[in-house]
Amino acid sequence: MYRQNDILTAIVHGGIPKLSRMSVPGGWSDPVLFDQTDTDRARSSCSVFRGDVEMGMVNGKFKVFQPISYQTQIVEGKNYKILVNVGLDQRVSMIVSWPLGSTGQATGNVTPKLLIAGWEKDLTQTKK
Repeated sequence: MYRQNDILTAIVHGGIPKLSRMSVPGGWSDPVLFDQTDTDRARSSCSVFRGDVEMGMVNGKFKVFQPISYQTQIVEGKNYKILVNVGLDQRVSMIVSWPLGSTGQATGNVTPKLLIAGWEKDLTQTKK
């Protein structure tokens, strides 16, 4: 992590240090595709909260509920922002919180919580 003086010195001398999103406290990580890495917690979040998302958004069921990617955010535990394909070029974004367990780690016997779910902008409409 850069100290404030390091950043000021770099700016004065014409260079700006590159920080990843995760090095910003509370920032979101870069997106990770579901087929690229270990995705157990993000994938299980989709399974656990699919019904809640479906009932809250369409009062029924999606024909498709395929996770695409996720981002993580370190807070008092770990948040997952998950992008899900629900068919017909529509996507849902959901944020799930996994709190710290009794040991202070985001592992063990913890209960995740769905914080929010909403429609992502239809990607086909943004193409011209």
